[in-house]
Amino acid sequence: MRPIMRFAPRFVLPLLAAALLSSADAEPPRAAAATELRIATWNVENLYDATVNQPRCALTGEPEDAEWCAQSWRRWTEERYQTKLTHLAWAIDRMKPDVLVVQEVESRAVVQALADRIQSNHRWTFPYIAHRESRDPRGIDVAILSRHPIRRVDYKSKIGRRGLLVAEIEVDGTTVAVLANHWKSQVGDRETNIAARTAEAQDARAEIVRRLERDPDAVVVCCGDYNEDMDGPAITEGLMPANDRATALASARAPARDARPYNLVGDIPEKDRGSFFYARRKMWNTFDGIHVAPRMLLSPEEPGPAWRVGRPEETVTFHPEPMRWGKDGRPSSFRRVRSYEAGTDGDTVEDSNYYVEGYSDHFPVYTTLRRAPAAAPSAWALDGMLEAFSRAHSAKWRVWALPLADPAGAERGASGGDPASLARLRALLAADLARWSAGARPELLLDLDAAAPGGPDGATVLAPAAADPAAEKSAQAWINLFRQALAPDFAAEGFAAAGPLPEGLPPPSAAGAPSVLSLRLPFGRIRGAQAAPRQYREIGQRVARAILARW
Repeated sequence: MRPIMRFAPRFVLPLLAAALLSSADAEPPRAAAATELRIATWNVENLYDATVNQPRCALTGEPEDAEWCAQSWRRWTEERYQTKLTHLAWAIDRMKPDVLVVQEVESRAVVQALADRIQSNHRWTFPYIAHRESRDPRGIDVAILSRHPIRRVDYKSKIGRRGLLVAEIEVDGTTVAVLANHWKSQVGDRETNIAARTAEAQDARAEIVRRLERDPDAVVVCCGDYNEDMDGPAITEGLMPANDRATALASARAPARDARPYNLVGDIPEKDRGSFFYARRKMWNTFDGIHVAPRMLLSPEEPGPAWRVGRPEETVTFHPEPMRWGKDGRPSSFRRVRSYEAGTDGDTVEDSNYYVEGYSDHFPVYTTLRRAPAAAPSAWALDGMLEAFSRAHSAKWRVWALPLADPAGAERGASGGDPASLARLRALLAADLARWSAGARPELLLDLDAAAPGGPDGATVLAPAAADPAAEKSAQAWINLFRQALAPDFAAEGFAAAGPLPEGLPPPSAAGAPSVLSLRLPFGRIRGAQAAPRQYREIGQRVARAILARW
């Protein structure tokens, strides 16, 4: 009996799998890869320090933070600033977000003070902060705090608009793009405000579409205080979202320009959605939202983004009892009020020096994303092959399975590898292949790999130039065998093609060497329809049965 390398009698079948490589950076090590990612957004309502230190506003001529001192009508003091930091830190620790988007912060120093207070009081850390100074005449900014490294920050600002802050956050080898928004308020002329918010919404949508055009499986989360209900005109016309999952999912396979981001607030029961209470009209608003790229709604069993939306109940408007105030349960803000509603009888007490020391006039909203299974099409096909082999119960062949890493992909950053790790990886691959080839004397070395998104929607075979006519004839026999096994359900129209093999596979170099082929699996779609793991497993089973039938 001649043993076979990697999956079948007398042939080698390497599997390309992701390599786990050590990183040379100085970030603290993690015990395990993250499987959940909680993202929260919160308008923290005028988080200023008690020092007048901002530039003068072009409209008023006064410093942007002139109101925020003890001498102003707000009576804002250092003591009150510190109390508010403590209150905000308490609420944030209860949510325990991995990424926190905040609106209405004065400066990076204030954001850092908030992060420090959370750490000192509750030991929940945000080592990474993204912040840019806005053009808002009040001097209020947005910021992103993260427990994971922020690799890139972009700030898109136009005159007359609050800017869009974009951060690319690296989470265990994946990239999560977070778009932080704070759109024009409803103070002033209604039509002017709607036009301003629509322009801001269009800026956010353009960024989402740009990222999805570059990578249909990009993880994009757009969130913030939109100052408009989830079905308002600016959101509807500018961001063009979907407020129900079915509509969003219907656009998941459409071109990026037709994508309908999903507002996860739609998952929250209607009676619990309100994040802002308009006291004059005594009505709740859904100003705060979290939109996700539609493919993030796909089932984890389907190929797609690295992070998926969790269960509907995992999106929450966060309002524990201490953060609610009054008989209507409105957000307990932190502000000086000239009048306030005392108790539950509706009486109004005038007190120009009264301070409500709560949290914010908005409730935060958070959601929990979940890491999609790491299995790739090649792994599902391998699973099907092994299942078919196990059912054969033949003593005439032996299965050897060895996962090979992709050093070229690792070098491009796919696995975060450093040069020393890559060198060791290459050496191990070369030594393993040489040892097994010499011992097993296989007839076929078959690589399983997935094509890039947007490639052929059927399986193809890549074959390098053969060493001699006999080797070419042998390789062609294998190609015909696989074409027959996979057609017409899974084989692409142009099934066989000449091309370079993945790095790490030895080319046939001498007579008697094994045939070397790469079976490229379609990514995402198979013959015009959305692919599912069971289809990849069926491909593997058909290939295995074809190999077994040859003997």
